[in-house]
Amino acid sequence: GGGAGRGGGGGGGAGGGGILVPCFLIIGQFSPHSAVPLSKACILGGAVVNNIFNVQRRHPFANRPLIHSELVVILVPSLLAGTIFGVFLNKVSPNWLIILLLVLSLSLSTASSAKKAMSLYREEVLADKEAGETEKLLSGGGHETKAKHYSYGFETDLSLSEEHRQILDEESRIDMRWVGVTLCLWLVVFTCAFLKETISTCGTLVYFIISFAPMPVILVSCWYLGNKLCHRFERKSELGYNFAEGDIMWTRENARFLPLVGVFVGVAAGALGIAAGTLLGPLLLELGVLPMVSVGTSGFMVLFTSSSTTIQYILLGVLKIDYAVALTLFSMVAAGVGNVIMYWMVKRYNKTWFVVGGLAVMIAASTVLLGISGIYRSWRSWEVGENMGMQPLCRHFSLGQ
Repeated sequence: GGGAGRGGGGGGGAGGGGILVPCFLIIGQFSPHSAVPLSKACILGGAVVNNIFNVQRRHPFANRPLIHSELVVILVPSLLAGTIFGVFLNKVSPNWLIILLLVLSLSLSTASSAKKAMSLYREEVLADKEAGETEKLLSGGGHETKAKHYSYGFETDLSLSEEHRQILDEESRIDMRWVGVTLCLWLVVFTCAFLKETISTCGTLVYFIISFAPMPVILVSCWYLGNKLCHRFERKSELGYNFAEGDIMWTRENARFLPLVGVFVGVAAGALGIAAGTLLGPLLLELGVLPMVSVGTSGFMVLFTSSSTTIQYILLGVLKIDYAVALTLFSMVAAGVGNVIMYWMVKRYNKTWFVVGGLAVMIAASTVLLGISGIYRSWRSWEVGENMGMQPLCRHFSLGQ
């Protein structure tokens, strides 16, 4: 069951954590505190495989990579900040609270994804049926056959200014400057997590200072990077840049709102064991990002968040390494198979609605499974007299019942 969830969730950019956690709860009989770290390790393995494929893929219409570098650089820092809080929340929260928050967050994602899937279905399938056969033959009848963006062949377009062509040239490949900034912030989070567990004692003032030391760096970075994106957007507008379908309009409001949302998604990812893509995917779709770009971009961001939380769980001593290694290897194979099948179907049928539909079904299944397993485990815990309140921060959890 977990392998199917990892394959389906990974292919849709969701990560599969919402399926993995209940599988570990029901089949493996792990506690939620143990199932969440195992889920994050499996999500990390799948994210590595997915991104091996996705970094080679291109945008459906424009001459640029599938992965949206600007979204990555504005969201990943805030996601990392959220995971710091999320890992602490997972350690102190009672089992029933973790399950309740999982069900609530996944229910919202299910509703959002289902709504978007129906919208795409009407656009891609019903519109095709209404179109004449001649038009279908000429256009291919699919959503992905829209006119190519003018970024194709910009090198020979003499009507464009040198600065305009330079922007299009930069966008034709993954901007390693953005990736470098993101990686540096990830290293800051990792370094503080390592120092927290090696040179300080849990619960002391030094422990908390080191734990939250990355926060000022991340906040300043988000503000600076948001301003950079706004200035770039304004300059592109002045040059007469033709934005492609699904492009984000980097207004001041968007540049401030998205990092704030990223913090909450990061908290959920760290505390609840779900991949950031499970919540980010529906969010990006709501913002108008194309389904395949949403899948590739959220999957790339999952690589940063899942690695950050997995390392923190290892340092906290709550990840069972032997279980994690075996399950992660299996998840990597499942994610690779799911990724290949999904992209084959998109290419074969020239449709993307089922990608979002599959994401909605996967999240809905996660919600139901988590609800059932959560009620069962909470009832069992109450029957045997377990502590149903907040847990002490400075202790390790066993992988038993």
